[in-house]
Formats: sequence, structure tokens, C-alpha cells
Amino acid sequence: MVKRFAILALCAASIQTAQAGGGTLSAPLREQPVRLHAVVSVGTTSVCGMREAPHLIEHLLLSDTHLGETPVDAILALRAKGIKLSALTRSDFTEYTLEGPASKASVMSEALVTFLSRSSLPKTGFEREKRVIISEVMATSAYVSSPTLYERFIAAKAGGQASCSADSERLLDYGFDDLQSIYRAYYTPGNVRVLANAAPGTFDLDAISAAIGERESTTVATSHYGKREAAGSIEVIGRPGVVELIFPIAGRAKLPSDAANALADQARLEVQAHIRRVHELYAARSFVDQSVHGGWIRLEIPGLDNRDAPRLAEIAQAAMQRVDLSLYGDDLLWQSYGAEAALRPMADPVIPEPPTGKQGWLRSISSSIWSFLAGLWG
Repeated sequence: MVKRFAILALCAASIQTAQAGGGTLSAPLREQPVRLHAVVSVGTTSVCGMREAPHLIEHLLLSDTHLGETPVDAILALRAKGIKLSALTRSDFTEYTLEGPASKASVMSEALVTFLSRSSLPKTGFEREKRVIISEVMATSAYVSSPTLYERFIAAKAGGQASCSADSERLLDYGFDDLQSIYRAYYTPGNVRVLANAAPGTFDLDAISAAIGERESTTVATSHYGKREAAGSIEVIGRPGVVELIFPIAGRAKLPSDAANALADQARLEVQAHIRRVHELYAARSFVDQSVHGGWIRLEIPGLDNRDAPRLAEIAQAAMQRVDLSLYGDDLLWQSYGAEAALRPMADPVIPEPPTGKQGWLRSISSSIWSFLAGLWG
């Protein structure tokens, strides 16, 4: 009765305000969602020789449970309960996130434990999810996983781990037993961080961690390890008619994601103000991508060429220097690494030069690939 009375009182107050306030209406605040995360220290730069193994494991862990046969079935089943499920594999971590009302905290906890406490991967869906990933990356059945521009960039410029060389076999030829071995080696208590955006006591994080970490760790067979690329210089090919600025930044272990976003927003807005005044242009876009140990802020300004790039880079750098990073730090992953002092962008920006004159077919393809990958990772 108390809850019903409180709701009725809020509705009555809203109606009275609308009648007496000349058309204004105040509505009761909705319950803020809470989020439960599991961050696993494994990604596409972790298992050389089977680069897509962490990605495939992510798909399989969400498959063949009481929530459904496929990851999409699990998403739909949880959505019916008011919970949003997402999972993402990056260069050096994999993150699972559940978001919903605090009243569903126990359901969210149960789902996370269901996914990550499995003693082994389900064989159901193994071949299907390999084909799903091939579709996801818009490739053919001949797809062989190879390093992305982002992986190479953060290795060369931002302190990221050197990327794995291209696989020697197709993704479709990955073996189930090999994948099982990798899962048991990496999904161990020391590699999993359980985090929550919620009031204390909403989630029993210790109980969740204990349930997830019951498996014994194993060693990955050496046959799973291929070579790593040398983290040397990197050539980034630009596009005609677009100024691009790529700022190397620290990863989320040292720079919180909300601070990185604030830096990118400030740079974008001040560049936008400049091009509006000087060039009567509007568009300036910013993109942020961070692994645990490296990342980038990328600005795109269409309608100009690289003669304007040095001035725009100067404006962007000055804009970032004006951001008070002490105002940020809500990134739980950053906090879990000890909440070190936030760092500024690590180096001067890379300004990709568009090809000049007649470019060969290989350079033309490289330019197209850069455009695709930049959008994919940005």
C-alpha cells in the first residue's frame, strides 16, 4: 500500500502542476538502471595463431543455455525481463555487460554466472558461430584473421601489445578441442574482473566472482601460439578531401574512458568552432577507441585538405589541454586497475597523407581497407 500511495501522490502533484503552471508538467523520475560487468583479460592480441578464439568463445558462452540456443535468443530472453545484454571482444579484453533495473539484480547475477561459470564450452553452435563471425566481419569462407589497423597503431604509438601475426589457418578450420583449451586457460579467476555500476549491496560481487572462478586453470598448448608483429613504424593512408588527426592515448588502465571521451568532445567542438568561422563548414567528427593498454582519439574533418591539418591539430591539442581530467574517473575498469592519475594524449597526432598522383592497385585497396577499418574500430 505504501508504494501505491507514493505513486498516486506523485501523479496527483504532476497533474496539479500542469493545471496551475501554465502548461508545464513535471513527471516522476524513472528508476536509474544498474549495470553488471565482467571484463576478461583476453582479446585478439592474446592468442597468436588463433586470433579469433576469444571472439568465438564470447559467442559460445552466450549459446546453449536455459536462456536459449543462440546469443540472440539469450538477448531476447533477458530483454523480456527488462535487461539489456551485450558482449564485445576487443584487442586485449572481452567485456560482458548486463543492464537493467535494480529490482532485477538477482536475475542479472544469475545470467552472468550462467554464462561465465561453465566448465566447458558448448559444442552446439560451434560451426554456426564461426560462420556468424565471418558474416560479422563481412568476409568469405576463406577468411583468415589478421591484425587490424587499430591493433598495429596502438602497438606502434600508444603502448599497446604487439599484435599477433595473421593466422596460418582459416577461422573455419579452428578445432573445438583447441578452443576448449584456450577457454580453460584464460577464463580463470585472475583474468576476470567483476564490476558493477550500482549502489553498494545491489550485487553480491564476491559471490558472483566465486561462482565464476570455480574452474581450475590450465596451460595453453604451445601449438596455439604463433608469431607477433614487430611494433615498429606504421603507415596510415589518408583520404582525399578529409583531414584526419589520430591522437595516441593511454588505455583504460591509466586513462578513464569518460576522460577520453571528454578530450575527444572538447577537441571536436573547438575544431568545429574554427572551421565554422574560417571555412563556413560544420562537420567535424570524433571517435574514441581504447584497449586496456592503449588507444586513440580520431578526428575527421571533411571538406578540407591536409594543408589545413597542422592548424587543426594545433587547435585540437590546445583544446585537450584545457580539459580538467580530475572531473572524470567513473570508468570502473580504470578504477579496478588502481585509479592511477589520468594521462594526457601520449604523443603528437598522426596525420594520414592521402595518396598523390596515380596510385597502384595495392595502395588503392589499402586506402579502402583503412576507410573500412577506421569506421569499424572508431
